[in-house]
Amino acid sequence: MAKIPIRVIDAVKKFKTAVKTHLNVKKVFIFGSYAKGGFTKDSDIDVCVIADNIENNFMAMLDIAPLSIGVDTRIEPVVYSYEDYKEKRSFGLLGEVKRYGVEV
Repeated sequence: MAKIPIRVIDAVKKFKTAVKTHLNVKKVFIFGSYAKGGFTKDSDIDVCVIADNIENNFMAMLDIAPLSIGVDTRIEPVVYSYEDYKEKRSFGLLGEVKRYGVEV
């Protein structure tokens, strides 16, 4: 696991607090370059939100994406349902989150 800068962790925590006003959040992960250690000063902050009662991942992401503007514009959120997260076998992006994600 990479050492994630405190400023990034703090920004994601603030984003998580804002998202909780819109979704029933179960878990939040930092993934991508910050989780793997390959980040630069220009890297975006990949954030995965796991929430209950998500009918459409894409629409939920569109709902919360503007919340990052008030926190850190580098935050790039994705949303998955808790039901999807609980599946034993995960592929693609959710699989990466499960393998490398750092829970905040």
